[in-house]
Amino acid sequence: MHVAPPDVSRGAKTVKDHGICAAAGLEQRLVLGLADLATPGLAADCSGPPRQQVAAPEAVVAAAAPHGVPVTLKMRTGWADQAKNAPSIALGAEAAGVQMLTVHGRTREQGYKGVAEYDTIAAVKAALRIPVVANGDIDSPEKALQVLKYTGADALMVGRAAQGRPWIFREIVHFLATGEHLAPPLVAEVKRALLAHLQDHYGLYGELTGVRSARKHIAWYVRDLPGGDVFRDHMNTLETADLQSRAVADFFEEMASHTERMPQAFSGTRTELALETME
Repeated sequence: MHVAPPDVSRGAKTVKDHGICAAAGLEQRLVLGLADLATPGLAADCSGPPRQQVAAPEAVVAAAAPHGVPVTLKMRTGWADQAKNAPSIALGAEAAGVQMLTVHGRTREQGYKGVAEYDTIAAVKAALRIPVVANGDIDSPEKALQVLKYTGADALMVGRAAQGRPWIFREIVHFLATGEHLAPPLVAEVKRALLAHLQDHYGLYGELTGVRSARKHIAWYVRDLPGGDVFRDHMNTLETADLQSRAVADFFEEMASHTERMPQAFSGTRTELALETME
């Protein structure tokens, strides 16, 4: 019998009391199907019988139930191409009381290599009554629409494509509602957003760690922008929050002197490759 560790129950209570995301309140990564959980006793055996596979979500649901907190689950399509057991695990999770399921269209073995596939997500959606969220390589409004249509999913989760491009969500919402593209954000708006992001980041991590860990976030914002590579190299030499923030402000102010809006987002070739799995 699996019993959820005390942190799960405490995390559920924190969610109810303060309305925060459960993922932020738990030390454990409760990701069924990866078998790499921080709490070994809670890891699901992906090669075992269905009853053993769903023991972990049952334990988490039981721990969260007294606090009235719903449990959702994010998983992959399986361990490897030869072991795509997402539909069976999804059915077990639904039976265990999981309220919503997100499926990333790669296997654990893939990591983030290759491309996401959506047949398995479509199969999970067809098998379940609870909402299913599709995830993986959704990096443009057009791709969002195609994945929704192909999988029948109830919603989408966007991950890496939002790094340095948080406005992708409103772009997707607008395109799904109107079929038209939203204008790119103003350069001044992006400058304000990034500077606010940095202040929150420094407040959370402190100046020393915050400045260093913020470098990757800044790099995401400026990639593919004119002068972005040179700016990133310079920014990586700066060691204080004031210098880093001032450099960011100067970069976007210079850019705003030449153009009012950000250039159209660059999606690369990954979208085209991923769409081959949907034909």
